[in-house]
Amino acid sequence: MTAPLSLLPTTRQVEAKNADLRELVTQLHRQYDAQERLANAAFVEASQAITANFDKQRADIVAQLGTAIPEAVETALRQKRDLELEALERRHQEQADARKRSFDERVQRHMDEVYSYINALATSATKELLDQHGESNGGSPASVSSRVKRAKLDEVNDGISKAADLPSQGDLANAPQRTVTFEEVYGAPDKQPQHRHVIVQYPSGSGKFYILRCDEHGVHFGEHPLRGAAKHLASAQHGNMTKAHATAIATLGHLVVGCTEALADKNNREVIEGFKNGSLKIFNANNLSMAKRAELGFGPLDPPSSQKTKQSAIITNPATCTFYVGSVGELKCPVLILPWGDTLPAGIQGTLADTGLFREPADDRKQQGIPKLPKCYRYDEEGGRVKGILGWAKGYEAGGPLEKKREFPVLCADDDDYRKWTVGWVKAAHLSPLDFGDPASRNIPFYKAARDYFVTRVLRQRAVPKQQSHDRLREGASSHATEDIVMKDAAAVPNNASESSPGRVSKCVPIMPKPSSTPVSVSPATDARLIATQALNLKTPSRSAFTPINAAGDAEPSGPRAPVQAMNPTRGPALRQAWAEGIGV
Repeated sequence: MTAPLSLLPTTRQVEAKNADLRELVTQLHRQYDAQERLANAAFVEASQAITANFDKQRADIVAQLGTAIPEAVETALRQKRDLELEALERRHQEQADARKRSFDERVQRHMDEVYSYINALATSATKELLDQHGESNGGSPASVSSRVKRAKLDEVNDGISKAADLPSQGDLANAPQRTVTFEEVYGAPDKQPQHRHVIVQYPSGSGKFYILRCDEHGVHFGEHPLRGAAKHLASAQHGNMTKAHATAIATLGHLVVGCTEALADKNNREVIEGFKNGSLKIFNANNLSMAKRAELGFGPLDPPSSQKTKQSAIITNPATCTFYVGSVGELKCPVLILPWGDTLPAGIQGTLADTGLFREPADDRKQQGIPKLPKCYRYDEEGGRVKGILGWAKGYEAGGPLEKKREFPVLCADDDDYRKWTVGWVKAAHLSPLDFGDPASRNIPFYKAARDYFVTRVLRQRAVPKQQSHDRLREGASSHATEDIVMKDAAAVPNNASESSPGRVSKCVPIMPKPSSTPVSVSPATDARLIATQALNLKTPSRSAFTPINAAGDAEPSGPRAPVQAMNPTRGPALRQAWAEGIGV
């Protein structure tokens, strides 16, 4: 008759903790709903502000002209507005997804804690019942186990009381929605899993455990699943995604429910030993025959990339003043194709010769640290000094045998600040398209900086006829302080020398701004008047610290600059070193 009585206190404690859980979850719901209302209101307000700014700029131009707005200017304004609205909507959706994942993760954490609490209570109650029947003693292993579990129970109690105040563990933006139980991963006596997996804790110490597998392609991973998953994501099957571990968890991770560090260690010891002695095999459907893949329900693999296939995908005639992705090995960054002559349409005052890409005499290039010029061009030379590009060299012309070995002058978006970008040469084989509207493009380093530059410095230039742009520059040259991009030789920038290894010369030459002592002031009305004067070749209105070319776009993107995606602080120098080693060599 004593057994039921001994379990009553446990029942009451479980009910009390369940009540606490319900209250915590209710509070989380209220917080989440309040955050969503505020975020939606902010989104609507920001959208209206962008639209209002467009209407204001348009009205100012019409008032300035006294007639209908030119079609080219109208198109430029609309494109700018649409790009800003698209960017705003993407940010809003990303933030909404992150909030939802954060909410789900916190609720799940509370449920896991209460589940552990109930298990601990049940174990301690069973121990108490056994003691009453004399089935254990103070020195037995059961007694030791009970004391350990009671200690863990105290930790759980502390965790529940503070759970609502704790930040969510790990990178919430990468928390996957896919789940699997520990029993499914480890197996049971009557049901073994088809494939065994190493369990990883990510981030370390977070208490979140995952297995990684690609169900789409039937790929499982071995002793180092994070490394293997990252490599698989970087393959062509996933569009050459980033190798970041957070991306691997977000894309291929399955949250293991009911797992602890001890259980993960137990599982991993068995699995790794099985991999080593051959009793367990790492399944990869990519290694199967076409017939076997079809039998298992996997689609056919893309045929191996022959030389012909590779060459057909090479971009041999990229559009000037357009961003592409330049790749060297695993490193990528946006690159803007520069015109051969006037670089004003690319947002840079001057000509390609002013960038320093080929201004040194041919016999001094090695001493000056300037790489050899590409062989694919015919150059305009005078006194041994290259002044510009005349055309394609023999064999590199359209349809020629060397067409696919062309190289192109580019502005490399290898820093979050466009004034620190570099210029260089990129091989055709290293170019791939960049679509600012594709969500996958956001994984490319400095994607946002390139998009902002395209909107503020390139897109607006397209609304200005070339001759008017030159006239505008000549008229404003004597009356405006200059803060345009100014090209300098790599040897003249000592800071850049430290970014690469000794004796190695980057093939990208830094572009640096002239210092400006006057703060920049920008207003929609000023932007509108500038666009109007550009269209009609009127005298440029004064704008502090800027020449007319910069008047077409802000020197700094408005608002705080977002963190660079998928980059660490040393990635900029690494990119420059990679350009030196792999592009145009």
